Amino acid sequence: MNSHFSSLFGDIGKEPVSPEKGGAFVVVSGNFPENGIAVPLDSRAVFVGALEQLALYKGKSFFRKTKISAAKLLGFGWLGKILFKKTFFLAADGKNGNIFSFLKSKLGEDVAFSIYVGSRKFNLPLFRMSDGTMIGFAKIYPVDGVNSDYGENEAKTLEYLNELDFGLFLFPKVISKAIFKNHLAVILSPGDNLENTKTITPHHISFVGKLVKNTGRKVIFDDSGFYRVLVEEIKFLESKVPGQSALINTFFKESIKRLKGRNFVFSLVMREFPYFHMIKSAEKFFVVDFEEARPDFPPIFDIFSLFMSASRLKGNYIEIYRNNLNNIFFRENYLVKKYMANTIDKFGINKEDAYWFFWLFLLDQLYIHLHVGHDSSAERILSFLDFVSKDLKSLEKRWMPSL
Repeated sequence: MNSHFSSLFGDIGKEPVSPEKGGAFVVVSGNFPENGIAVPLDSRAVFVGALEQLALYKGKSFFRKTKISAAKLLGFGWLGKILFKKTFFLAADGKNGNIFSFLKSKLGEDVAFSIYVGSRKFNLPLFRMSDGTMIGFAKIYPVDGVNSDYGENEAKTLEYLNELDFGLFLFPKVISKAIFKNHLAVILSPGDNLENTKTITPHHISFVGKLVKNTGRKVIFDDSGFYRVLVEEIKFLESKVPGQSALINTFFKESIKRLKGRNFVFSLVMREFPYFHMIKSAEKFFVVDFEEARPDFPPIFDIFSLFMSASRLKGNYIEIYRNNLNNIFFRENYLVKKYMANTIDKFGINKEDAYWFFWLFLLDQLYIHLHVGHDSSAERILSFLDFVSKDLKSLEKRWMPSL
């Protein structure tokens, strides 16, 4: 994303500028601007507001929460110069305006923002300049025919979801969608009084059920939109990793053989639904990140994704992924026992069906990672598929033994 940074934000400077023309920032993580996070230093209120949002985004462990709390107390002023080594300033582009004036035109007031540099976009939590209140969240994508499609998809999905009744579940609203300096900027509304969820809860399962109720339909597998998309995904995978075509088709063809010609429930599916994408909001729940969402997909994909998000994350990337999948799906597992049995019946599938949908889920995950260039994440999936490809019959016997 570094090549897009200066075109979007302007040059990084070492001298202060006025709020109307730019802003001051401190780098709190990463090798910025190649990657990492910078938060604004426009005022103490803005700085604290930005760190509170960072705690919501990154503070999932006690250690991280403690670090962020210490930064809120000590990071502004002269102590901040000791705590944080790298500060910088963004200046205005006098000819064409800058990101500050663009955001003000969309929100109607002066805005400060953090900058989270991702692999395919910039995430900008937006704060009221006067008091540090969070007033929006901007996702900014290069208009390159790949990355910006995810922004378009999220905006379209959120507009659709906000027209439906989801009871306890809330979604960001699209405040603005516009092009700025060859980038697509999608500005979303923030939630109120947000608090992280710690792990999978019955509310996560309930939300997937609501998606099925509001957007699902029963259809023959071969006639589903999912099947048509899957065929195109396999073509993409074969072109992207031609040396793995035989491995990919081992799982694709066997799964299709077992599922074709039968009726299943398909619905709008997030495809990547880690438990922390649902956030407590007073008495309700705020659900975020619909970039990967697709209609007419198997809802069990979101359940698979949920289970995987609650697994161990540390260790050798490929080995820990393999162990996590084994521990969740091929050994006795508390979460599977608690949540899966009463869930798959509502999707019109049984335990055996879930086994074959699981391999299609991994192929879909492989597509997601390769499509955006996450090669290391793709490699761990290919490694797992290769590891189990010669043992599918005995593996099926060990599938979700908790059920």
